[in-house]
Amino acid sequence: MRVLLVLISCCLICISCSTNRTASKLSNSKRVEERTPLFKEGLNEAVFRGSISIYKHYFSGIFALKQEADNKYRMVLMSEVGMTLFDMSFTLDTYHLNYCIEPIRKKSLFKLMHQDFLLLVHAPKQEDLKFKNEAEAISKYQKNESRDFYFYENELMQKIDSKGFFNRIHIEFNEQENGVSNSIQIQHWPIKLKMELKRMK
Repeated sequence: MRVLLVLISCCLICISCSTNRTASKLSNSKRVEERTPLFKEGLNEAVFRGSISIYKHYFSGIFALKQEADNKYRMVLMSEVGMTLFDMSFTLDTYHLNYCIEPIRKKSLFKLMHQDFLLLVHAPKQEDLKFKNEAEAISKYQKNESRDFYFYENELMQKIDSKGFFNRIHIEFNEQENGVSNSIQIQHWPIKLKMELKRMK
């Protein structure tokens, strides 16, 4: 009986070690692109035709996003006729609303958009990611000490899931070309906030 228990214990240890080695091998052998598919290589700005849907309000126009300095960005949404709908500056820690039309002048809305844009402009470094699993060539990683999950295919980021306690953010990068996404969708749950961006340049 004692011999049988020893054999079972050895088998369990071997299986456990093998699983850990496999997970470690997967996580270490796959390198990922350490930027989101937002800015083109060598550029610090991007322009999209886009829309925002928030509860009963819907706005569309031209989104312009620019990196002004290290970790400092500016985001502007203008209508098709050139009227500024909102103008926001933000850093890693905070944001400032330079201008906004009244129907969407909501602190809670821009707090959410600040989270969205941070996910868009800041990709985690390889050493900050923890491998979770792989399915159909899509590798899933979790950012250390966070509830942010990143999905990669062929080293390129395909989507992001950020799971807050009261809100979930889902970002998809579609129509990728040379490592850059020409179509980006941002969806919140259960908050009814949705943004769609189509690259212009």
